[in-house]
Parts: sequence; C-alpha cells; structure tokens
Amino acid sequence: MTSAIAGSSLSLGMTIAGAGISYKGLSQTTTNNVGNLQNSSLLAGNAISSLSNPISQIAQQPLASGQVKEQGNQRILETEQQINNATGETHQREENINDEVKNKLIQILNKMIEYSQQTVSTISGNIRA
Repeated sequence: MTSAIAGSSLSLGMTIAGAGISYKGLSQTTTNNVGNLQNSSLLAGNAISSLSNPISQIAQQPLASGQVKEQGNQRILETEQQINNATGETHQREENINDEVKNKLIQILNKMIEYSQQTVSTISGNIRA
C-alpha cells in the first residue's frame, strides 16, 4: 500500500513537472515560432511526462520488495509460534501419559504389597492353627 502511494505520488509529481515544462515550451513556441513545436523545453517536458510512470514503478520496487519481505518475516514468526504451541501441547500430552503410567505402576505395586501382606497373614494363620 505504501509503495503504491509513493509510486503514484512520484508519477503525479513528474507528470505535473513535465506538463509545466511543456507548457513553458509551448508558450515560447507560440510566441516565437508558431509553426515549429520542436523546442527544447517542450521536448524535455514531454520526455519527463513520458518517463514518469516507468520511473515511479522503478521507485516502487524497493518499497514493494520490503513489504513482501516484512510479510514473509511475519509469516515465519506466526509459523514459529504455531510450532512452539504444537510442541508444547505434544510435550504436555507426553507428560500426562507418563504421569498416568507412573500412577498405574504405583497402583500395581501397592496391590502387590497388599496381596503379599495378605498371603503372609494367611500363611502365618495357617501355621498357628
């Protein structure tokens, strides 16, 4: 957007300057040589007006390139953020799974201890009897 505004402003400025120079040349021509429209001011004004659009496009290119580069950098940052979020979510899921496995193992070990105690109690009760 900025490059379009800058390019249009440059083109408009050059066109106005060329028109002014052409007008000056035209007024000199009409007062000096009515049939000859080929004086240097008129030619210079026409040349400036004709070159205004190509020159403004050349001036726009670095600005447009900078904008595209900035948009690319913004997308890279957004992608990095998405990757970081996805990585964090994956890491959290893995931690949750690890915690679940640990809790199951603790439950299994507690049951094993409980059953071992019951077995020892049963065996000692049988020995006494």
